[in-house]
Amino acid sequence: MQTAHPRRNYVSAPDPNRDPFEYGWRMVPRLDAQNNQTWEKVPLTEWDVLHPQEDDFHATSDAHDRDIHYLKDVFTDRIAGRDGWLVLCDHRVEWANADVGAHGPDVVVFAGLNKAWDPSRRTFPVPEMGARPVVVVEVTSPSTRYIDLDEKVQDYFKAGVPLYVIADPRESPAGASVKLLAYRATPEGYARVPDDPNGVWIEPLGVWLRVQGGLLFCTTEGGEAILDREEQRDLALARVAAVEKERDAALQKLRALEAELAKLRGTS
Repeated sequence: MQTAHPRRNYVSAPDPNRDPFEYGWRMVPRLDAQNNQTWEKVPLTEWDVLHPQEDDFHATSDAHDRDIHYLKDVFTDRIAGRDGWLVLCDHRVEWANADVGAHGPDVVVFAGLNKAWDPSRRTFPVPEMGARPVVVVEVTSPSTRYIDLDEKVQDYFKAGVPLYVIADPRESPAGASVKLLAYRATPEGYARVPDDPNGVWIEPLGVWLRVQGGLLFCTTEGGEAILDREEQRDLALARVAAVEKERDAALQKLRALEAELAKLRGTS
């Protein structure tokens, strides 16, 4: 079982060699000497990363964005046609347990919404929507990975998340790799899901979350790879192009046969 531990101290002495905007920033209103409102760009702290505010800008890598948007695409397709289900990506969430505070999961799936969700809203209020979390997936970043591996394990259990999956990219002399960790809720707390060569099974979505070549990807229960929307579009376009190529080749062959037939009839 995951044991409790003290909260980290999120106030530390500034490091002159560290980029103050490493985690991102938020714009904060200030009054100048003439009492005019101006805006100041304020660096985010580790605490801000754990408990974001609306309009915070979080610095992430292209690889991180690629993974979480792939998962959002796949999960959204898997819940298509289900009433009261919703997938959110990097969106501020206020949990039913107010003591936990707000988080901004990389990807979270909800079920049981009792009304339509307004996509222009920037915070998802779980109690107001009557929603229940189904699964959260976090993809770690080097500077904040301990938050995903440590603090959020505690917080997501308290928030009622039944399955918490962590994709943890790692660098080693052998090259880059991704380690999958999963926690399933029990009455006593989160329990680590045993490692499985197939990946992590997400039962409500009917998918295996797996790693291949350092990339996250999903398969069906039978092992069929699931493409994201861009990949599906590219595959469909490739199939259309192949059909058109076959059609053009057939038309060219037909015209050649017609020309040969005309010659044989002496009409050419």
